[in-house]
Amino acid sequence: MAFNVLRLVVGVLVVLRTASAGPVCDCSQKSTGKILKLRVHENSAEFEQAVEIHAEKNMQIFHVPQHNRVDKSDIMHDFNQHLTMIRFPDKKVCYLAPLAEGRPIPEDVESGFQQAKTLVPTMTVGTPTSRTWNVVRPAIDDRSFLTEDMAMFCAKFPIYRVEEAAGGQVTVTLETDEGKPEEKPPNTTTGTPGIAAQNDMAPQARQESGGSMSCVPVTCMGPICTQCLILGESCEYYSLCHRGTCETQHVMDAIQECCPICCSSYGYY
Repeated sequence: MAFNVLRLVVGVLVVLRTASAGPVCDCSQKSTGKILKLRVHENSAEFEQAVEIHAEKNMQIFHVPQHNRVDKSDIMHDFNQHLTMIRFPDKKVCYLAPLAEGRPIPEDVESGFQQAKTLVPTMTVGTPTSRTWNVVRPAIDDRSFLTEDMAMFCAKFPIYRVEEAAGGQVTVTLETDEGKPEEKPPNTTTGTPGIAAQNDMAPQARQESGGSMSCVPVTCMGPICTQCLILGESCEYYSLCHRGTCETQHVMDAIQECCPICCSSYGYY
């Protein structure tokens, strides 16, 4: 079911969730690593997640099917390069991020999967750890710094770098799905308002070819807000076990692209 999400953050952040498009790619690859599978129960969805463990390459790849609001995604973690590549095969695009600090190495993920599957055949997940990334354009042209595995992972897809969005943001979500209650934005927000100059950009509530924002010049006579377009959402699950007790980790990543807008356009001021 298609739906829109409006998100309000410091200085007001409005988010529209939609699909993206890109060049065609046949990215079918045969794995040479050890494949582990685990059943996951999340809200009303139950599905199977797979992870490839490439211990000799110090690399792991998670394969997660579409479920709830999460897109079908493949996430490669390269511990030698300290890089993470998120691939959305249905949207035909990849995003390159720095490897998260403290992420368990392939051997620990393999051990956790095996122990968790023995103790609890179906993993029930709770509140996830969420991260939001801003797209850096244009797409990467020179891929020579990537390993062969990571380059082949997105051989025929465009690759964009992403930077983690600023922390300390308060989020208010307004959902327009039928049957879901609306959470109205507050009358006040935190942050320092500013005045937009002639060259500030305001996005249109639509997505252009390649999944980019469409921005037009605007002059604001009041506080500046930010409108963002969610380009894709991924997630992954793993367990860390010690002496027969396993702790489930649920990590979610949202990829977005943003432009400034006039807050008054959305009635926030």
